[in-house]
Amino acid sequence: EDVALVCTGDAERMAAAPKCDVFLETAPVNRPVAPLMDLLKFDGVYVRMGIPPAGDQSFTWEWIPMIFTAKKIVGSIVTGSARMGKLLTLASDHLDFIQDVGDLQAEYVPFDQVNEAMAKLSAQKNSGFRMVLKW
Repeated sequence: EDVALVCTGDAERMAAAPKCDVFLETAPVNRPVAPLMDLLKFDGVYVRMGIPPAGDQSFTWEWIPMIFTAKKIVGSIVTGSARMGKLLTLASDHLDFIQDVGDLQAEYVPFDQVNEAMAKLSAQKNSGFRMVLKW
């Protein structure tokens, strides 16, 4: 079963835990990983996509919870064209899952306002589930 979790507070996050096999972190900001790891099932995987800002590269996590739950933390800077093709195919095959539905609305921002969008994301003041830059 595919689910999308929208958690705006600790109570919602705790009620949702643990439901995810994989958590793909695509936020352009560095944030504590512990609340996200709580969402993972036994043997779940946290994937950090991209690099946080240069001024905030710290990362910490406790060994005991990771060892006893067999959870994994992995990361990726970039991907090759074959993997990107697979990712785009996966997304196109499951558009109903990733399109704007219910609380999963996207906030569309003109590309010339990218700095303002990044500031809103960093301050966690975006009005949508994600921000989409429009050319």
